[in-house]
Amino acid sequence: MMLEALEPREEKILDYIVRLYVRRAEPVASSDVRKGLRLKESPATVRNILAELDEDGYLDQPYTSAGRIPTDQAYRYFVDYLMASDIRRRASADIRSMADALGMLAIAMDDDDTDAYGLSYLLSQPEFREQSAVQRIAHLVDHAEEIFGAYRDTGGRVFIGQENPVREAEDCSVFYISDGRGGARHEVLLVGPTRVNYEEVSAFIRNFFKP
Repeated sequence: MMLEALEPREEKILDYIVRLYVRRAEPVASSDVRKGLRLKESPATVRNILAELDEDGYLDQPYTSAGRIPTDQAYRYFVDYLMASDIRRRASADIRSMADALGMLAIAMDDDDTDAYGLSYLLSQPEFREQSAVQRIAHLVDHAEEIFGAYRDTGGRVFIGQENPVREAEDCSVFYISDGRGGARHEVLLVGPTRVNYEEVSAFIRNFFKP
């Protein structure tokens, strides 16, 4: 059953309750929610939101004076909506740090979301100072979904110069990474000049994506 999206405020509270209950295995009181999230809403407003989540089937209250616990429906919502968005946020931060560490362009795709970091690093290299080279690199970023499909179909991992399956990357070395942890496909293209430090990049990738 596909659940309808909750309001952002309700999502925030449900996410907090699920995570706290998973960690403590104890009912979560409205005061815990208000304090833990540093909510500006009044205690009465927080209690009303929890009551609405009760009515909608996301929370259960074992006893009248007890806090709430997540229902199976709450866990399903967490898995389908909240966990996936959290993974994307953390993946984006990770890819940014990868681009910073290696001084390369990193293009990441998580399901249908695409992010690119480190373009300035790549364009500062002497190989990419001409306008035509800049346009080719821009094409890689602007057509990321199509580009990922081309690399995915080859089954390869490291592409040097004309080995690349797309013409716009023929002046580059490209490392293709696919990681399926977290229940979703995470793909990354690391793009640099053909004189990139292959040993350093390969070692970084092995360490970065180790289980």
